[in-house]
Amino acid sequence: MPPTLRKINSPIVFLPGTLCDERIWLPIWQQLNMQEKSYVPLQWAESKEQMLALTQDRIDQASSKVTLVGFSMGAYIAALAGLQNTKQTNNAENIKQIIMIGYNPCGLSNSEQKARNTILKTIKSKQFGGMSTSRLQQYFTQKELTENIPHGNKHKQMVQTILDMQNDLGPSVLHHQIMATTPREDISQTLAKCKIKQHFISATHDKIADIKDIKNYCENTPQADLIEIENSAHITPLSKADQLANIIASLVD
Repeated sequence: MPPTLRKINSPIVFLPGTLCDERIWLPIWQQLNMQEKSYVPLQWAESKEQMLALTQDRIDQASSKVTLVGFSMGAYIAALAGLQNTKQTNNAENIKQIIMIGYNPCGLSNSEQKARNTILKTIKSKQFGGMSTSRLQQYFTQKELTENIPHGNKHKQMVQTILDMQNDLGPSVLHHQIMATTPREDISQTLAKCKIKQHFISATHDKIADIKDIKNYCENTPQADLIEIENSAHITPLSKADQLANIIASLVD
């Protein structure tokens, strides 16, 4: 018999990470029975303003308060949408909570900023040949790539999904997304004043969104909490889909 899907009744809106589309969420969606699900196609946007407009459109279409679920860049946009709605309505009556996966509200590290600047230079010079092996290795721990995987099939599937999204979306989308969201400013002080409930889901070995900063933020922000994903790196929607599906279902309803 197929496994029983976790049911979610209230509206939920998903936002993808850089150079990602619906495929980053598919392993999670397959485990959830969502009555009102929306997806924000950030890959269509050419600026931060367009990303926020697409997000607001999904928020406005919802039948009741929404839960925003963002991964990496998508979590950054979800946080900005929360701040935008708080400013506009004084009580953010359209947003129930924000679930942020693999996102550091303190901004990008210097090393990550440099890496993105390098990518922009290679795109501009038309020398961008796709994601490097070293970049891919930042996304997963070695254990994630090998544990309980006969013949490495899961490893191949996760990496192939990333490569397929990269190839299908292309360098133009990557350029627009990096330009729109880099430098990614430190919004921690402003976000700490936002009364919307904030759930951070962070991997202990994430080299892009440092869990130490996130832990410190949550310890000093009453409306924020942290859920740690052990033995994982940045791309938890692919590597820890089962765990994330359970967490999301428990938080939303």
